[in-house]
Amino acid sequence: MKNLFLTVLLLPLFSSCQEDEVTAKPDESINTAIMYTMPEESAPHEGTWLQWPHQYQYGIDYRNDLDATWVAMTKSLTGSEKVFIIAYDVTEK
Repeated sequence: MKNLFLTVLLLPLFSSCQEDEVTAKPDESINTAIMYTMPEESAPHEGTWLQWPHQYQYGIDYRNDLDATWVAMTKSLTGSEKVFIIAYDVTEK
């Protein structure tokens, strides 16, 4: 009885482990050349882009908690490079 139970239990497992006869061929029309790369931190660059925190996703308290950090970070960066700030909307700008 125990062997019959194990056979019934394992049969679907073993039957699903067959190798597929159809293998997918890679799509040769896809361009695999590297188009964009992420430069190293020390690589020359035009400036740093910062998304200024806003209340629309995490709430006003979260945004207010980050303001001092964001101001300090921006001041530190402006001493050595351009800083581009992305604002949520005209009001936030």
